[in-house]
Amino acid sequence: MYFPCSWLNDVVFIDDSTGWVVGDYGFIWYTDDGGQTWTQVESGTDVDLNRIVFVDDGSIGYIFGEDNTLLKHNNNDNSIKDYISPPLQFSLSQNYPNPFNAITTIGYVLPQNSNVRLSIYDITGRLLETLVDQSQIIGYYQVGWNASIYSSGVYIYKIQTDEFQQIKKMLLIK
Repeated sequence: MYFPCSWLNDVVFIDDSTGWVVGDYGFIWYTDDGGQTWTQVESGTDVDLNRIVFVDDGSIGYIFGEDNTLLKHNNNDNSIKDYISPPLQFSLSQNYPNPFNAITTIGYVLPQNSNVRLSIYDITGRLLETLVDQSQIIGYYQVGWNASIYSSGVYIYKIQTDEFQQIKKMLLIK
């Protein structure tokens, strides 16, 4: 088969019949018959795509390209589901809502795979809860905190990784 693309950058088969090809100018092709026939998949971009990796037993594919391009593909319908720009730096967002009554959400960003610890402290610095304590992959995260057992006041939340740490305050009002 001739592919109308100047450069093919990666070819991956997730089983004997299902395969993917990615290349320059947003080029993606798919086969489900061992390469006998190929179907073009609309990528939604014209950047050079360099690599494709599958997870979850081949059901989810991540396609990496130039200019920090990351495409996520779901094999259930053979189309690009998300166009994601990977994060470039660590960050910890202000919780929302703030002030809050009982329940709030804390967001953070990991630009690389990291061991993450996200903890809640009272105003004196006493550890109350650890919401996250695990290795996580690059991405955008949100964690809820139910503070219904705590009294009104200022609380501190802190994120720590091997390369980053940041602290923010939040206000619980009952």
